[in-house]
Amino acid sequence: MSEAVEKVFDLSVVVTLVSDTTNHILDLSLLRDCLDSLQKQDEPPSMEVIVPYMEGSADFSPLAAEFPETDFLCVHGTHLYSRTEKGREHHHELRAQGILAAKGRIVALVEDCARVDEKWSKNIILAHRQDFAGIGGAIENQVDRALNWAVYFCDFGKYQNPIPAGKTSFASDANISYKHASLLEIDSVWRDAYHEGRVNWYLLTKGYNLGISPDIMVFQNRKNLRLPVALQERSIWGRSYATIRLAEMNFSARLFHILISPVIPIAMYVRITLTASKRRGNFKRIIQCTPALVLLTVSWSIGELIGYVTKKT
Repeated sequence: MSEAVEKVFDLSVVVTLVSDTTNHILDLSLLRDCLDSLQKQDEPPSMEVIVPYMEGSADFSPLAAEFPETDFLCVHGTHLYSRTEKGREHHHELRAQGILAAKGRIVALVEDCARVDEKWSKNIILAHRQDFAGIGGAIENQVDRALNWAVYFCDFGKYQNPIPAGKTSFASDANISYKHASLLEIDSVWRDAYHEGRVNWYLLTKGYNLGISPDIMVFQNRKNLRLPVALQERSIWGRSYATIRLAEMNFSARLFHILISPVIPIAMYVRITLTASKRRGNFKRIIQCTPALVLLTVSWSIGELIGYVTKKT
């Protein structure tokens, strides 16, 4: 008897659950909105949707009944359980597990707090006809509140349309897709944990091109966001950022970053506001969300400082 042939899809979509950064409770309403937008694609390719999750993190049975074609992938037996009460490192590991399970010629990454544009999947396939190993896309804010704009500008302001189509050296893991074959060539880089900067850099050093397209668009849909949670997230992400950077720092560089930490909030605020102000009609939004923006940049810098001071190398 011949073995069954494994189905190959045009596109695999890995949805990373990031709404548990500050505690173990996932906001499944965000995931539902994300899956709903993926289900309502205009002229979609053959597509699989993979949601990797930690064992015991939530009851996914209602969503599994509503979205029966989605693969809810229970992940265990990895480093995930070194996760502390608050953190984001497990998100990188979940992304890697989702990629490992993918059976698509192209693998796309989004987060549970995103709604994808109705032509998102179609435009990914069209864009990958070009000579790009990976292609990032635009990210827009969907919730018109000052706090949401502040968080959006901190995270994704440089991905707000209009972004120029063509080659790039950076793209966000909240909206990026890769040719699967290209990822497999550097699987040692991401197999344990996917980090966008590291993966993109390795592809570039191997001679591949990275691209970005304004037509591949997702919307940040953090409808339940509250200030205490947002501040905690910034501190956690700042600490995580420092931890990743420390792997390539000597003691002198580490000391330098500790000493300049008081000016980080100022530098971040200036960079964020300059970037946002260049885009359509953002000056008024920047003014409105400045109090929250200042708090967020200060919280990030505190987390980054803690990472540099406490992490063992």
